[in-house]
Amino acid sequence: PMSRLLFLMIVMLFSTAVIAESVLDNFEVRQYRPQNVGLKDLVAQIRIDGLTEALNKELIYGTLTDVYFTLYWQLPNQLIVDVNGLPEGFIERRAILSSAIYSLASYFFSLTPSDYIKGLPVTVAKEGSNTVLQAKDPTGKMVISNIEYTFNAAGIWQKMVTVGSGVAQTINYSFTTPAWAKNKLVLTSNEIEQIQGVFKVQSKSQITYDNVQGIGLPKTITVTTQT
Repeated sequence: PMSRLLFLMIVMLFSTAVIAESVLDNFEVRQYRPQNVGLKDLVAQIRIDGLTEALNKELIYGTLTDVYFTLYWQLPNQLIVDVNGLPEGFIERRAILSSAIYSLASYFFSLTPSDYIKGLPVTVAKEGSNTVLQAKDPTGKMVISNIEYTFNAAGIWQKMVTVGSGVAQTINYSFTTPAWAKNKLVLTSNEIEQIQGVFKVQSKSQITYDNVQGIGLPKTITVTTQT
């Protein structure tokens, strides 16, 4: 009967949501996040190796001695990036430069898998010993229409695949458990492949950390890119 079929569908959908939430919670409770261990606000100076020299070669700023960024962050998610060392003006150039730092902010504040898929329906599948979660935008209006996560047998987030606006991106994650993190999972590297039409860009980021008053924060982020 239709009522029984509807009941079964509702039960199945409810079960899928519970499983997906369990998989996410199992990882996120073990994920190291500075804001979960006492970080409420942060002011940090960030320097990009070779940036000052590269800008001097453009011959439009005069002689620059030290171009760097100041990052201001405060709970819950207030983030401002200032560009220091440039002459007054150059508003568009400052925006382009600061966008690079905004893109690195997740290394400081560790977004969770749940942050990317809030409000989206999720399906669950098994691929060998891995668990795969897939979230799709039912409206077709979001910039990213499809998000897929892979968690290994130990429940650790291994991969994220996103599709939207003609761009497909795959990110592979590597986590370790340094002593200062007290058995929490800390992101130490990721590999990104982005495909748009016939163009493909690959990059790898490696992160080292400093223990600052009991809180682990990125010390260096080394990014290598290949096209």
